[in-house]
Amino acid sequence: LDHDNLLPLWDHILTTGDSAWKFFLAISVLEKRSDVLLMLTGEELRKELEELFHFNETPVDSFVGSTDGSGDHMIPEWLSMSKSLIECTPSSVIELLRSADDRAVANAIKLRQIQMEKELQAQADAHEAALKKERDERDAEEKKAEIKARLTAYYRKHNPEKIDTVDQILKLFDGRIGVLNEKLKK
Repeated sequence: LDHDNLLPLWDHILTTGDSAWKFFLAISVLEKRSDVLLMLTGEELRKELEELFHFNETPVDSFVGSTDGSGDHMIPEWLSMSKSLIECTPSSVIELLRSADDRAVANAIKLRQIQMEKELQAQADAHEAALKKERDERDAEEKKAEIKARLTAYYRKHNPEKIDTVDQILKLFDGRIGVLNEKLKK
């Protein structure tokens, strides 16, 4: 459907404030193709319904019965049929539709909220993990710098000619800094 045909439909749905309209609008659209839909089953029915509600390459005149295919009368006709259906439907049924719609919206909002909370928690967990990794790396670098300073001080005091080998010793004990630390404590 083109933009000019959809605007009156959206305007009506958004301005009426009645959630029951969309149900009756769907019934109006379906009713125009009921002769075809009632004869279909399974995959054929699914495809026809998909085309019907996505308006995929379906001739506009098949909806409105016009011969020019312009579709200018399609939306007003659907709205008129919807209004007629609403007027002849008992108010208790309309209230049930509104209640069902309210529950569906509330459930959709709740599910979306749960999904958003999970996404936010995942982001927070990822952020916390990144911060922990950064802290651990920083702590490891600080510990390595501390051990290098202690090792340099040790060699400066006990064996100054080996002070140039501090970096090689640190590479040798890479991943086992704790062992080197214990040896320095003795």
